[in-house]
Amino acid sequence: MNRLHHLKTTLPYNLECCDADINLEFVILDYNSTDGLEEWIYDNAQHFKGKVQYFKNHEPQFYKRSHSRNMAMKLATGDVLCNLDADNFAGQGFLSYIKESFSSRPNIFVSPSENLQSDVFGKLCFKKSDFMSIGGYDEKIELYGFEDNDLKNRLTMLGLETVTFENPDFVQAIAHTELERIENEFLYKNLNRILVKSQNAFKSRLFFCLKDGTYESVIIEDSQFSTSYDFVRPLDQRKRYNMAIDSEKKGLVADLDTDNHSTITDQKVIIETIHFYSQLKNKSHTEKKLKSQALVANVKEGFGKGIVFQNRNLENPITID
Repeated sequence: MNRLHHLKTTLPYNLECCDADINLEFVILDYNSTDGLEEWIYDNAQHFKGKVQYFKNHEPQFYKRSHSRNMAMKLATGDVLCNLDADNFAGQGFLSYIKESFSSRPNIFVSPSENLQSDVFGKLCFKKSDFMSIGGYDEKIELYGFEDNDLKNRLTMLGLETVTFENPDFVQAIAHTELERIENEFLYKNLNRILVKSQNAFKSRLFFCLKDGTYESVIIEDSQFSTSYDFVRPLDQRKRYNMAIDSEKKGLVADLDTDNHSTITDQKVIIETIHFYSQLKNKSHTEKKLKSQALVANVKEGFGKGIVFQNRNLENPITID
């Protein structure tokens, strides 16, 4: 949602990288963007050589990354799918690498190496049949982070081998700010203020107070000093902080006793805190699922549901069940 400024750079390059393959399609799902994406697609359609399939969903008010990806994957017609975020470059030779990988080892999925420090961790490739069999991306993961980790966990549970890549040409992405990661999501758009109540040297409770008068709250622990986690120093920073077990709360802001609470006022810190909280919340959810060995996501609700329109054809809606 609202990533046209990235797509203007990556899509032409990616089309050029894959120019020789006639069996390739790029599925672009316009998730109700308001940045001129639709107009740009039509103004430049003559340059896409019939390889871009454009769909628009007019319903979303906020960006839900798992739902949007599920819609795009269901709309794709290929046997092998690749999630390529708007800020990602495919890379010269990437398509040949994927075709060769799945041809020589059919029971696989392809993922960037965990050793990378890059914005390409969501660049996953898998068979559509495998993706569908595990219920796609978990749509309970709405905020930023860990939807790709969860998907990889479940593809592994399915019995697939992980093939990883580190080729520098395959791991290029446009650098962007933390604000760009979260600015279209519900929490950022509906936030009124963030309150913090320190409990001790390694534990604090965060309160995300929303514009509708409700709040959601959680205790954050620094496991470097907490005795409740089995981590030892030096710690991987991704594992250092955790949501305290059973500490999540929701309620009305009016019912809060805000004595001894501080308010985060610096905009940069607000953005960092939302980004930090989003990842911890999703990490906790992913860890619980991994422990329970839950293979299939979205069992009751289904996934990728909605109505889209292709190529501005508003008379023939496409319903995705």
